[in-house]
Amino acid sequence: MIPVKNKTRCHTFPWITLLICLVNLVVFAFELTLTENELKEFFNVFGLVPADLWALRASSFNDVSNMIFLPVLTAMFIHGGFFHILFNLWTLYLFGPCIEDRMGHLKYLFFYMLCGVGSSLVHAAIHSGSTISTVGASGAIAGVLGAYFVILPFSRIVVLFPLFFIPFFFEVPAFVYLLVWFVSQLHSGTWILVNGVPEHGGVAFWAHISGFLFGMYLLSVFFRKNYRV
Repeated sequence: MIPVKNKTRCHTFPWITLLICLVNLVVFAFELTLTENELKEFFNVFGLVPADLWALRASSFNDVSNMIFLPVLTAMFIHGGFFHILFNLWTLYLFGPCIEDRMGHLKYLFFYMLCGVGSSLVHAAIHSGSTISTVGASGAIAGVLGAYFVILPFSRIVVLFPLFFIPFFFEVPAFVYLLVWFVSQLHSGTWILVNGVPEHGGVAFWAHISGFLFGMYLLSVFFRKNYRV
């Protein structure tokens, strides 16, 4: 299922959500100016490489030995391709404004960053020996989805379900789409651990899983208690 429309009304303009999207787009535009070798080195330095993080060593892109933990932050603003950034930002655009509306702009920004950092550290801990650079905003966005799952489980989401190349559109409660998504991530992530596979298809499933759970947990801290529908 692919979400195509969120029918829940928001009362405030999503400044932070749009700013996050803009930063990601600017970084991606910069990536497009790099040669293949430069892009690989850029990923190795500013993407999250678990083995480098725990070994406390940096690559030679620049003298960044004093910024070894910087990729925990920077990796969430880097993407590996057009479809990668398109799906991430589209998901954030659909679900982020409602969470920003209910948290307030500044709280939402801290919430988003904490979910991203937390999910990155969990991924790095599970795949501690991996030398593959992990990039993308999906861990932080998963936190937004986790919060949405708790706050607005019965809001209506229009989803696209392609069947034999024929597009079908359905309106479902948000918790149905989010639960299906989370279970699929949990299934794939568990399969990787059980079978001892470091990564599968370049997808950081445990960053998604932990980000979703972080979002559910941190919601109680960042939700505006005086919010009125």
